[in-house]
Amino acid sequence: TATAAPPTQAPTAPAQPATPPPQGPVNTEAGVNPKFISISVGGMHACGVKADGAPHCGGYNDSGRASPPSGLSLEAVAAGNIQSCGLKSDGTAVCWGRLENKALPSPSAILGDLIFAKFISLSAGGSATCGVKTDNFAVCWGYFWNNETHEAESPAPPNESFAMVSVGTDYACGVTTDGHLSCW
Repeated sequence: TATAAPPTQAPTAPAQPATPPPQGPVNTEAGVNPKFISISVGGMHACGVKADGAPHCGGYNDSGRASPPSGLSLEAVAAGNIQSCGLKSDGTAVCWGRLENKALPSPSAILGDLIFAKFISLSAGGSATCGVKTDNFAVCWGYFWNNETHEAESPAPPNESFAMVSVGTDYACGVTTDGHLSCW
């Protein structure tokens, strides 16, 4: 006795983000496309620093991640999934958005004791942000999701001297000042 093959289902289209990404020139002010010196794309939002130092973000803003505090002057910006951080000209960092699904009470609340730290660079990804301080040691805040333990963990960079770091969704890597790669 022959059996019929099960009916096949047509493939479904991948889920689309709630807010489609912008395409072409981004008009941030009535018909003007300003010059930018820095840009970072995060989770369904992007932030940039205009030539005059003013941050500009756009995209999905459910966590406040695309709403930088007014009056900031930045040199660089780092966008994560639910948070964004900027590097000010004095080397201090300021962050906005959410951390661990909690709204930040102030733009730098997630920095805690690091509020006075001086950084040479920042990188954000997932729900974590890391920075290289002026002494070349890296520090991180926020959390990574551990798929093995199913728990949030605070990222802890190794005690090494870093030239730069890059943060992904669940891990970070850095290039040490002697040119080696180190991940955590």
